[in-house]
Amino acid sequence: MNKTQALQYIINAMSLRTPQEKSLVFFADYLESNAGNKVLGRLKRENRGNVNNIEIMTKEYAQTVPELHQFQAFERTFPAYTFALATGVGKTRLMGAFVAYLYLVYEIQHFMLVAPGNTIYRKLVDDFSKASNPKYVFRGIKEININTTRIITKDNYQQNQATSGLFGNQIQINIFNVQQFAQKDIEQEKGITKFSETLGESYFEYLKSLNDLVVLLDESHHYHADAAMGSLDRIDPLFGLEFTATPYIATMTTRINTEPTLKKNILYTYNLGDAIRDGYVKDPWIGTEADVDFSQWDSESIETDARKLQLAAFFHERAKVALKEYALQNNKPEVKPVMLVVAKDTAHASLLRALIDNDDFRGGTYKGKVIEVHTKTKGEEADETIEKLISLEHPDNIVEIVIHVNMLKEGWDVTNIYTIAPIRSSASEILTEQTIGRGLRLPYGERTGNKNVDRVMIVAHDNYAKVIEGARKSKLIQPSNIERVSAQDTKLVKEVVEVQSAFVASIQEKIKANSSIMQEIEAQAAKAVSPVISEDTPEDVKAATIQSKTDEIVENLAKQEASRLSFAEYHQHKKIDQGLPESWQEGTLFSNLSDPTKKELENIGRVSGQTIEVQNIPIPRLMLTPHYGELIIEDFNLDTKRLSRYATETSILEERLQGS
Repeated sequence: MNKTQALQYIINAMSLRTPQEKSLVFFADYLESNAGNKVLGRLKRENRGNVNNIEIMTKEYAQTVPELHQFQAFERTFPAYTFALATGVGKTRLMGAFVAYLYLVYEIQHFMLVAPGNTIYRKLVDDFSKASNPKYVFRGIKEININTTRIITKDNYQQNQATSGLFGNQIQINIFNVQQFAQKDIEQEKGITKFSETLGESYFEYLKSLNDLVVLLDESHHYHADAAMGSLDRIDPLFGLEFTATPYIATMTTRINTEPTLKKNILYTYNLGDAIRDGYVKDPWIGTEADVDFSQWDSESIETDARKLQLAAFFHERAKVALKEYALQNNKPEVKPVMLVVAKDTAHASLLRALIDNDDFRGGTYKGKVIEVHTKTKGEEADETIEKLISLEHPDNIVEIVIHVNMLKEGWDVTNIYTIAPIRSSASEILTEQTIGRGLRLPYGERTGNKNVDRVMIVAHDNYAKVIEGARKSKLIQPSNIERVSAQDTKLVKEVVEVQSAFVASIQEKIKANSSIMQEIEAQAAKAVSPVISEDTPEDVKAATIQSKTDEIVENLAKQEASRLSFAEYHQHKKIDQGLPESWQEGTLFSNLSDPTKKELENIGRVSGQTIEVQNIPIPRLMLTPHYGELIIEDFNLDTKRLSRYATETSILEERLQGS
């Protein structure tokens, strides 16, 4: 497939956004340049070696394309290019687009995706291997599917070693996290560097032997300067593509409050300001209390914190109402908003949780719905922390408020953060990309047109003048996107309530009154919510989560029973067979209920149905049929003798009476 056909095919099939499309097109054009031809020439092993000449040619080419002017150097022993795309734009889909293009145009078959940790690693495996996944990257690309592609991971690479020669015509996508390339493992010949008798070499050496291996580095800023990158230099791939929203190099000598070093191999940038203006992410707003100067208050006082949290809770509740109304009105899945509270330190975080998780704070609205999450180490513990934060999107997760210390980093972006409250921080500190970026992802994938559904509120605690001044200096916040709320408004509590019919409510009460049924339902609820509960989840949060799921199951079961019952069955005194209830069919939550419990539910349904006539007034169905009498058509002859004749235009003669 030629370049033009492939670009049009991929852009349309994968529905690429403009910045994704530009990234792909710019790189496709680059590969056809003299510098790009030199890079592709590395497909022949004898052309590997020093890349200084290619680097110089690439820099010269980049100066001819305005959007690529930032490129300075590869920074690796192999050609490497960074695509710096803002959070929420879709870096993973872009990675898939690059794989598809390189395969369709240049028949490159070997790829390796590298992730910074286990959480992002598992996400990449799901997005690249599971066709049923809503975020499957190759949907629409018929040439890349489960039959033409092998996904090789840290869990199955040893099996791939034994069968690699049997599938030579397949695309191979290796997915590892950066820990697989740790220098100590390579020196000790562990993991992928361990010798395999079946293959006759280690998997590391196998990767190194591939002439067309292209490496794609996700969130590369996390490990760009890591020792593990030296291992990738030893593999010496054809070239590397790096993807990040933060194109900076973090080093051990980087100091607080100093500007980080910008990467030199940036080929294309699409920053957060562009993404906000183009509508790919939420619209950030600043919220502050009207006519209040918080500097007059004791900044270290928990009472001051409480007032700030009341303001944050107001914005959170407003978002909750807006999201529920939007879901009901547009038949969309309901999104549960989350508020992120940033504390000063761990002791401060504990005080804030005690304040919020209390009957005295907004009537106990958030009891059992608040957690603290702290990151003290790197590696597995950090991954567990990120997993806990990502689970906030799970529909069974009832947590509404997360309190964290300095967790304003990448890697755990979720779509349902709607309020960010950096307590004890000034306006100048909160109007940063690190703060705002945590809550910018759109839950429905695009803006809805509903202002409260499409925006994230960042709570400021300085007076209005200081907030305005900070917004004017910010590249992300418009001065018009500042909202002042009165102290009286912050105390208002609004709620959207879906009222059940008396019939459904009566079935619910009968189910709740049956101890044997409730015992099984509670067991099912505990099992269902296990993915969002960990060992360190507070006991009150565990109990509230299980209770919420139990209530949901009871409500759904009552609705299902009510929908099966027919008024005709009782008014016409005949049995109507509804068949097996949908809620009991294989694969559903209720299919695991015991037969005695199902029998009890049938009895509840039968008894409830018998009360229909008592609780409802039957209204007869009336049919109105218009009646005009009998219609008769009689034959007759029309007498035209009585009809008068009138002159027509064609029978009138015109003559001029006056001569010229």
